[in-house]
Amino acid sequence: MVDNPNAHIGVVALHNNILTIYIELGFLGFWAWMIYTWVFQVNWMINHWGEKTGMLFFLCEMYIFITYTTDNTLYYFFTSLVLRLMPLAYAFHIPTTQDIKLWPWVKEKK
Repeated sequence: MVDNPNAHIGVVALHNNILTIYIELGFLGFWAWMIYTWVFQVNWMINHWGEKTGMLFFLCEMYIFITYTTDNTLYYFFTSLVLRLMPLAYAFHIPTTQDIKLWPWVKEKK
C-alpha cells in the first residue's frame, strides 16, 4: 500500500444522494429532512395553492427522490429550480375566486 498525501478520507462519489444525506445528517437529521420534505412542504402547498397543486408537487417530489437514489441530482441547480417552479406555475394558471397573495405581509398600494 502506498501512502498518498492527496487521498481524501470520507464519503466520495456516492451515486445515491439519499445515502449521502443520511451519512451527512445522521439518523435524526435524515428523518427530520424526510418529514419536512414529504409532510410539511406538501401540506404547505395543499393549504396555500390547492389540492391539485399539492398533488403535482408530491409527484415531482416522488420523481426527484427516485433520481436521488440513482444519481447525484440533489445539488443540480436546474433540477431543483424546475422541481419548485412546475407546481407554482400550475398554481398561477388555475382560475380561482380566492384572492391569493404571494406575500401576505406586503401591503397593497393605494
